[in-house]
Amino acid sequence: MLERPRCSTRPAPPLLLLLKVKNGTVRWTNEGTVLHTVVSDSGFFGSGPLTPKAWYEVRFDSVGAFPYHCNIHAGMLGTVVVDP
Repeated sequence: MLERPRCSTRPAPPLLLLLKVKNGTVRWTNEGTVLHTVVSDSGFFGSGPLTPKAWYEVRFDSVGAFPYHCNIHAGMLGTVVVDP
């Protein structure tokens, strides 16, 4: 399964996105016009700066909650929740 959240400055921060997946891959796509990052709060994953139209994928094989944020835009937050 491939989940596809989008990075955009609309709606404006703060933005909290909750994704629920079952052992799958999540692809973040920057559909905005400015740089974004996708960085795990725990250091499990982290993209470099994503230019407009760029994407970043992470495969989740473990059950749990994985909070993440954008290093560039305070308030752009999300959590990937992997169910069994």
